[in-house]
Amino acid sequence: MGQEVECRATWNGKKGQGKALLETEEVQFRGTVRFRLPFRSLTRVEAMGGALLLEGPGGRARIELGARAIDWAHRIRNPKGRVQKMNLRAGHRAALVGEMDGSFANELEAVGVVQVPRGLVDVVVLAADRASSLRKIPALVKRFAPAGALWVVYPKGRETFGGTDVLLAGRAAGLTDVKVVKFSETHTGLKFVVPLARR
Repeated sequence: MGQEVECRATWNGKKGQGKALLETEEVQFRGTVRFRLPFRSLTRVEAMGGALLLEGPGGRARIELGARAIDWAHRIRNPKGRVQKMNLRAGHRAALVGEMDGSFANELEAVGVVQVPRGLVDVVVLAADRASSLRKIPALVKRFAPAGALWVVYPKGRETFGGTDVLLAGRAAGLTDVKVVKFSETHTGLKFVVPLARR
């Protein structure tokens, strides 16, 4: 989401000026008062009189957002799933390569993404749990259309294999990295596309 607003906020009765941030999974406020509220911890999300009212285990927040309060409340109540964050939509043709989280295929089907085992696709999703998995990237680039994309899903927090390895492998295949998303609690997704000059 990544929205930011300079505004006033009240946190547990203490007022302050600063910056409110609407992130993918939490609301933050940085200023003379500071707080972070994960969406999943909230017991109240309401827009009233130009203010966003939030309650959670840590206390109560009132963020003065004006007309944006309604939109923020909606986004907090209805956070995007990983399929939406990856911009996968009905009619897209996708190829899943490697051992993928089983529920991901079901999520794709639910939004109308068609899984195609062979031929050209709009997006390839590669599950890469080790460095050797990245050797598949040059061949996979040939599977998606010039305006298509490659998502590499890799584990978080490993010392021997991680985001730097994925980034270098994608760039070595002539691709440009454009987006990172949280795929799950244990995995990250990194998106690559063909540079515009080569499309």
